[in-house]
Amino acid sequence: MMYPSEVKKNNYGLCLVATKDLPPGSVVQHWEGSVVEKYENVPEKMKLHAILVDDKWLVPSNDAQYANHSCEPNCMVDDNLDVVTIKPVKKGEELTFDYCVTYEGEDPGQWHDEWTFACRCGSKKCRGRIDKYVTEEGKPFVKS
Repeated sequence: MMYPSEVKKNNYGLCLVATKDLPPGSVVQHWEGSVVEKYENVPEKMKLHAILVDDKWLVPSNDAQYANHSCEPNCMVDDNLDVVTIKPVKKGEELTFDYCVTYEGEDPGQWHDEWTFACRCGSKKCRGRIDKYVTEEGKPFVKS
């Protein structure tokens, strides 16, 4: 399937950008790849890109892995593993999602220390450091 996105270079590496103006609800990419049972079995260079799906780890093999983090994202990853716009996006704009947000009723699993990083997203809502899961409102996630 052709998606309205492509991989480009930016100031800090590679990113996913929109190839045309997009309304909210546009599917811009889909997570695909191999599945491994345990996080320890994820190849070292892919541990920052793997995502938890049904208690297993999906190691991406396509362009979805280049959707970078933002504390004020323009996309989200839905239950079908689609990267979907949540606001209007202009052609050439970087496509981002919040790496550590967890939604109501969702159990995100364990946070791994190697996922912690200093955020440079530049948004007005930037949390400065990505370290543990947060709610949609950006508040610390507490497992009930």
